[in-house]
Amino acid sequence: MTLEEALEESPHFSDLVKSDASVRRVFEIARQLQGLPRHVTQHSAGVVIADMNLTEYVPLRRASGEEIITQADMYALEELGLVKIDLLGLRFLTVIGETLKLVRERRGINLRPEEIPLDDQAVYRALARGDTGGCFQLESSGMRNMLRRVKPASIEDLSAVLALYRPGPLQSGMAEEFIARRQGKKPVTYIHPALEPVLRETYGVFLYQEQLMQAASIIAGYTPGEADLLRRAIAKKKREELEAEKPRFLKRAAERGIDEKAAREIFETLAAFGDYGFNKSHSVAYAITAYRTVYLKEHFPVEYFSSLFNLYSDSPSRFQLYLCEARRRGIQLLLPDVNRSEAAFRPEGEDAIRAGFAIIKNLGPRAIEEILKARRDGPFKSFFDFCRRVDRKTVNAKVLESLIFSGAFDSLGTPRAALLISLKWLRSEKQLPFEKQLCLIDQTPDVEAVIEELDIEDFTPSQKLAQEVRAMGYYITAHPMEFVPREQNFTHTISEIEEIQKRQKVQLAGILLDPRSARTRSGKRMALARLEDLTGSVELVIFPRELSLFAPYIYTGSLITAEGWVDLNDDGRRTVVVEKIRPISGLSLAPCGDRKQYGPEQPLHTSPSPEFLLKCKDIHFSL
Repeated sequence: MTLEEALEESPHFSDLVKSDASVRRVFEIARQLQGLPRHVTQHSAGVVIADMNLTEYVPLRRASGEEIITQADMYALEELGLVKIDLLGLRFLTVIGETLKLVRERRGINLRPEEIPLDDQAVYRALARGDTGGCFQLESSGMRNMLRRVKPASIEDLSAVLALYRPGPLQSGMAEEFIARRQGKKPVTYIHPALEPVLRETYGVFLYQEQLMQAASIIAGYTPGEADLLRRAIAKKKREELEAEKPRFLKRAAERGIDEKAAREIFETLAAFGDYGFNKSHSVAYAITAYRTVYLKEHFPVEYFSSLFNLYSDSPSRFQLYLCEARRRGIQLLLPDVNRSEAAFRPEGEDAIRAGFAIIKNLGPRAIEEILKARRDGPFKSFFDFCRRVDRKTVNAKVLESLIFSGAFDSLGTPRAALLISLKWLRSEKQLPFEKQLCLIDQTPDVEAVIEELDIEDFTPSQKLAQEVRAMGYYITAHPMEFVPREQNFTHTISEIEEIQKRQKVQLAGILLDPRSARTRSGKRMALARLEDLTGSVELVIFPRELSLFAPYIYTGSLITAEGWVDLNDDGRRTVVVEKIRPISGLSLAPCGDRKQYGPEQPLHTSPSPEFLLKCKDIHFSL
């Protein structure tokens, strides 16, 4: 409601404005401010180009940081005659480049993206199966279902699928019409015989904006410039402009021998096109990129998944999805190893990928470089050999603990429990800085022998899984949900959440990770957490009432089913607002994080035994 409308509809408000000078003054100021932009936003990919300094054309301002942006919006820039280009930075382009780099290094095949053949039958078989997990634009369950129905056999077909799988075509029924015609369940018809050459590729259905422009040219003799202006009016749904354009379209169509009824039907069809029309050049470019990702996944899977892991290790939901997809294809993800890992994920053989040091928490670039530098002198023979050879300030206690938890020392043969006891012994010399504590290793070589003599029970498999997620944020060797019986009650997998409408009820099963305290607007305590299954992860929102009811189950490592409804956060990402939590019966996993907020802490560490400490002290004091 505008201020003027409020003035007319509210006698009390009108009387205030008339009788009170201060209210009238505020009203006049407010009326001048009415309709002005409230804040400045920035296009995420728009770049403006000019033939001289932009200050000659348009006022500029600094965005947050050092970036310079225009003070005009896209429409004003267009009126000024400036060129605006949307430059999309796609992470999958880097995935393609990194995969080809690995292929070149490992196999000696020097393949450029544009040299990937577009008629590879293995790719089209994968598309027809919907086997496109981890592939650009083709990952969602809805998209994979459409691929199985359409069964693309060319880049043109794949481009059509990408153009169809959007809200407009799906909601208008146009996607179903296209599929029915392609499958031969409905006849292919054309709105006018003259448009058959334009619409033959899409089975008589208008799908692309370029088809709209061609139709305007064929039916009404529009020039390319005029057709583009019509396209813009339709795309922006400018009804006034379309109504003004309609008589001209009908008149020019009549001049070309098109009867008025047919011309009206064609114009109305084109006018409705704004709800679902898509740019063909954009769609084809995306189709080629998507095709290349499927090609690389089919022909060079370990290189492709290595690149995916490296590029998406910062995205828990994506990383978990790709990890499960790799396992499904028989690719094993190996734990980090002090003697085999590099900084990044790397293929190892034809069916395994070695996790890189960079995924381990507390290992910064300096620590990683120090480990790789020390390893150039030969493989590490033991934990103590490792400690002797690395810089002790860079590779400190936190780094060592993370390496132990990640399994990076497993191949050296000493149980993780024994390594943690060794680390605790070193830390027990609290009067010395840690780098000096490590010097004790040089002076007490017999400690290694003591550790070898002790019969130390190692951690259980579930404890090791808990350590993995603590050290790296992910389950590498296995996932707890692999052991959950299929009869557990849940309505959706987490990857399907993206297809679900806001407020829809869901029931999920997964493992709870990263619980953290938050506050409601009224200051009451609530919680946020991440729920992860074999297909991805989603954020849970747990309000005060539910937190008080289900607190015993809210800790990292808790296997639960969560009931609730789908919501969108401020970034537009889907979350689940929790109404009920139940533990998954018959299964347990050692907690792998802090439970102090919600329940008692259960230790992951093994403490040094009195026998061990006594022997170590005897060695130390005998120096």
